[in-house]
Amino acid sequence: MWSAIAVAALVSAPAFGQALAFEVASVKPSTATSSPVTGAGPNDPVTFTAHVMTLKLLIASAYDVPDFQISGGPVWAASDRFDIDAKAGSPSTPSQKLVMLRTLLTDRFQLAFHHEQSTLRAYALVVAKDGSKIHPAREGDPVPALLPGTLPVRGMKQLTSILNVYLRLNMQFPSTGEPPLSEPEPLPVIDQTGLTGDYNTVLDLRRSRDWFVVLEQQLGLRLEARKVPVEMLVIDNAVKPLAN
Repeated sequence: MWSAIAVAALVSAPAFGQALAFEVASVKPSTATSSPVTGAGPNDPVTFTAHVMTLKLLIASAYDVPDFQISGGPVWAASDRFDIDAKAGSPSTPSQKLVMLRTLLTDRFQLAFHHEQSTLRAYALVVAKDGSKIHPAREGDPVPALLPGTLPVRGMKQLTSILNVYLRLNMQFPSTGEPPLSEPEPLPVIDQTGLTGDYNTVLDLRRSRDWFVVLEQQLGLRLEARKVPVEMLVIDNAVKPLAN
């Protein structure tokens, strides 16, 4: 992901060595109480918005890392929320707009950081001993029906993001069914399956509310609590931007 973005920035920059940046950008403290939202999608190739976002969430979006792998920085980086409304000077891809967001964070928040290796106690998502029960989508495969109480699985990154919401953030299980044998720890989930590609399968969440049971029985995957090596993004410097 990072290498693809770097290539996009190099190809699209107005001049060699010049950072890809938004033509205009407004950054203001957010007064909304709604959930954070960011928009770098393909439907509008010029506009970028990020509302009710903390600096750490903005960094997570810009650098495609989970927010739990971001540490350091001032206390407000995880609490104060901001609204960003920006426009590119010409039609741009979502990846290019994320590069522009990186430039904005450097210019307006004076963001500086470094990477360092660390370990986290987390759930490692791994393939169960009997092997994975899913395979990458193939041309001509039927599209599974999505019914109430079911969840599409498009890939390991998407599945891991969903599991982080329900396990790390302790969101209520999205369906009814047999209760779990024990409540899971509120730990982050890190993909260690080694499975790549696009998938087109569906999890049936109507029979059990136990993620451990659902994942192993239907996908052939396991969650194992352990110390997991991760690369942390450590904030060295950040300042609150002047509103404009």
